[in-house]
Formats: sequence, structure tokens, C-alpha cells
Amino acid sequence: MPTDGNFLNNGLVDPYRNPHPHLSEVKKIYQSVGFKWETNSNYLIIENKNFFAPLEKVYLKWQLLEDGIVIQDGLAESVFIEAQAIEKFQPPIKTFSKEKEYVLLVQILTKEKIGLLEKNHELAFEQFVLQESNSNLISTNQKGRIKVKTKTDFYQIKTKNTDLRIDKSTGAIIHWSYRKKLITNQAMQPNFWRAPTDNDLGNSMHEWAIIWQDATSNLKSTLLKKPTKSNKGIAYTVNYSFPNNIAALSIDYTLSPNGELLVDYHFQALKDSLPNIPRIGVSLNLPNNYTTTSWYGRGPQETYWDRKTAGKIGIHKGKIEDQFHRYSRPQETGNKTDLRWMQLSSNLLNLLVQPTDGQLLNGSVWPFSTAELDFVAGKDGGISASGLVPVTSKHGAYIQTDKEVQWNIDHLQMGVGGDTSWGRLVHQEYTIPAKAYDYSFSIRPFLLVK
Repeated sequence: MPTDGNFLNNGLVDPYRNPHPHLSEVKKIYQSVGFKWETNSNYLIIENKNFFAPLEKVYLKWQLLEDGIVIQDGLAESVFIEAQAIEKFQPPIKTFSKEKEYVLLVQILTKEKIGLLEKNHELAFEQFVLQESNSNLISTNQKGRIKVKTKTDFYQIKTKNTDLRIDKSTGAIIHWSYRKKLITNQAMQPNFWRAPTDNDLGNSMHEWAIIWQDATSNLKSTLLKKPTKSNKGIAYTVNYSFPNNIAALSIDYTLSPNGELLVDYHFQALKDSLPNIPRIGVSLNLPNNYTTTSWYGRGPQETYWDRKTAGKIGIHKGKIEDQFHRYSRPQETGNKTDLRWMQLSSNLLNLLVQPTDGQLLNGSVWPFSTAELDFVAGKDGGISASGLVPVTSKHGAYIQTDKEVQWNIDHLQMGVGGDTSWGRLVHQEYTIPAKAYDYSFSIRPFLLVK
């Protein structure tokens, strides 16, 4: 029977009226209250955008966050603003420390039940980064013994607590443990692909960007520089060869004496007229005993480059099994933007990722691999009844979890678009042109303190 698959089943809510993550973004964009921050005077300007209705029966709540933790808060218990008018409010904010990040969260909430809205319902909010962090995110504790042993097929880099083994030929990680607890026995994989969203399929991303899917699957790694001592620990370089030599990629790895792994990523496109890249990043497969995550960035729902204003900046946490959304058709999900840090935890071990170059990260973690989400055409080539979108052979209900954990640590992921879902591309400012990209981060293992 002809079908358009999930074409009319991908709105703001699912068939059970559960909200999709993008509903929060629609609410944020449509909110009828505007906020501005006057830096020189420390005044908050509140604007009632309604043309006729006053802003009434509401109150203002504000919180000051220091590195993601609330350190000060307050209320303005009575707010009344005429239609198309503004009011000013000055929260009594404390003096800032030099190396900390400070974010101001302001909210307008209902004072009482109004129609369908419950008391304390959030009508509108905004956040302002009042001071960015100036702290050095690389660990300063580089003391301790570190050595390299040459084995038949691999190099072993050891510190007091860390055992890192890399293949002599490819440079791929074959074993990485901390205090005899396994982190991974798989290579860190450069990643240029994402499972197509509904909008991606509508503009045929699975066809025009297939060169980057092939690159992700067919990269060949070579140990370019064997492990040698540096001022930060033991460093080595892995070079990655692309099919048809379309690009160049090298990654410098440094294991420090305290067990922290520094990753310095350098990408350069080599061909003209290459299509935009869906993603610039790496993925790391971990055992499924990693079950929880926390992060300092936007959340708690998934956010993307062009769909993140509804994500509140702060420290969020949850189970890894809850870090994806079961869309009717499996697709890219669970991204987190503007990451200052991200952490995964097992019952004994933590892994903490932080950018080391001042560029905020993107990241996600799933209890499965990308293959569970990737597009597989339906029968007859996946042609739909209308011809507007291809039809998949997968359903979100059938995503299999718990086999492994995939951690995506990304520099960039292109936006998700949405002008239409049958052809319009992501806006240019949220795309990733094929050119040079560099980013760096660290992964620090440490024991869980009970």
C-alpha cells in the first residue's frame, strides 16, 4: 500500500501527545515576553510583546549561576506591564570572581492558576552570560612517572594508574584502562556523518552528503609519530587517509602522567566543490556499564546549532538510556550544545571531557551505535506515495539498547533546519563548509567517590 511513512507523524507531539523535543523551542520563540540586559547599569528590561493584553498575575524569578551552580536568587513578587510597554528591574547581583563563569536566568511565572495554566507555570525565560570563564581547563597536575614499552604489535603507555595500548601500525587504541577498570578497547573514530533527520531526508542529504558517510566508514589510520616524551607526557600522532584523498586529518594524542588524554584534532579539505559536512567530531565506544551522564551546557532536552534557545545553560544529569528521543522514524537525536564539560559514569569510574582551546563542544551519548539510527530505505527503493520524501524500513520502537555506549564528542554538527521537510536546506550560517577545522579536548578518568 502506498505510504508516506512518518511524513504526517512528525509534528510537535507524538500520537500519544507526548511532546517532541522541538516543542520547547517553539514555545521559547513564541513567548510574548522579551528580555534585555543593560551591561553598564545591570538593569533587566522586561517587554510585554502583547498588543492588547497586559502582563499580569505573574511574578519574576531570577537566579545567578556560577559555573552552572545557583549561588544567588530572588523574586519580584508583583509584575504588571501594559501591552507594548517595558519595565526595568535591577537584581542585587554579587561581585564576580575573575576565573568563574556567571549566567543570569530570568523567568516569568504565573502567580495563580489561569485557565489551563497551573500556578508557577513558566510563561517566558531568558539567560544572559554575564562573564565567561577564564580558567585553564587543562589539568596542572602533571607530576608522576610515565613510560612507554614496546611490544610485538603495540606500544604500551603506562602511568601509576593508567594503561593505554595503541596498535603499532594504525595507532588505534586497543586497550585503555584506569586503575585496572576498562575505559575502552576500541579506537577513537573520527566522525563526519549523522543519521539523517526527517528534514535531511527531505533535502536528500543521504545522497548529497554520502561522501562523508563513506569517509567515516572507510578511513584508514596510520601511526605517523610513535609515542615519545613531551613536556605534557607521552605524545603520538595518528594520520587518517580518506577515500579518493578528499581531505586530510591528523590527531595528536598526549597521555599525561595523571592519566588525562589530550586530543588535538586537525582537519583540512583537499578537494574543490565538496558538499557541506554533517558533523566534525569523534566517537568513542564504551562498555555498557556506563549508565549515567552529566553536563554543563544547554539542556535538559536535546539542542542543536539552530534549535537551542530553549535549552537552559546549567548542569544537567540523567541516565544514558534517557539521552535519546524515540522519534517514529529513527534519526539523529540527543545532541547537547555549548558544552563546557560532559561526564559519563559507571558504578566505579567517571570520564570527564572538557574543551582545551576555548571552543565549546557539542556532544551526545547513546546506549547503542549510530547504526540503530541510520536510514535504511524501504522496499522499492524507499519511494513514498507523494514522492516528497523517501520511506524508511525502520521504526523508533525497534531501537535496540544496552549492547554498548557510543559517546560523540564533536566540534560542530550542522543545524536541523525546518523551513520545510521536503527540500529546504539548513540555513547557511548553520552549515559546515568543507574547509579547515581544528579543536582540542581532554578526557580525564577518575574514580567515583562514594
